[in-house]
Amino acid sequence: MDFFLDTSALFKLFVQEELSEKYLTVLEEVPSIHVSSLSWVEFHSALRRKMDTKEISAKERDHVLGSFKKDWKNYLKVHISETVLESAADLVSAHSLKSLDAIQLASALHIHNQLEEPVVFLTADRSLQAAAQREKLVTHP
Repeated sequence: MDFFLDTSALFKLFVQEELSEKYLTVLEEVPSIHVSSLSWVEFHSALRRKMDTKEISAKERDHVLGSFKKDWKNYLKVHISETVLESAADLVSAHSLKSLDAIQLASALHIHNQLEEPVVFLTADRSLQAAAQREKLVTHP
C-alpha cells in the first residue's frame, strides 16, 4: 500500500523528533511514497526554524539537506494544480484548515482518487489527521 506524507511526517524521516523511529519503521517496506510538491518549500522552512532555535547546527543542516535532496527525487510528487487548489479551498471551509494543510490534504485526496487502492495518509498533525479521516482517507495512528 502506498503512503502520502505531509511535511510534518516527511521531516521526521530526516530530523530526529518524536515519532521519527515509528515513521521510519512503518515506511521500511512501503513501495511508493507520495508527497505534495509544496513539501519542498515547507521542509526547507522547518529546517530553517530548527537552525533559528539552535536545535541543529549548520553541519547537521547541511547533512539533512543533502539526504533530503537525494531522497526527494525518489518520491512521487503531487503537483499543485488548479484542481488541487480548488479542492484545498473547499477543505479550508469544510474543516477550518490552514491553507498549507488544506493543500497537503487536497494533494493526498487527488492521488487517492487516481489510484485503484487506498493511500495511507501520514501526518504528525492531529487536526490534519482528523480532517483526513473525515474525508475517508486511511490514516496511520
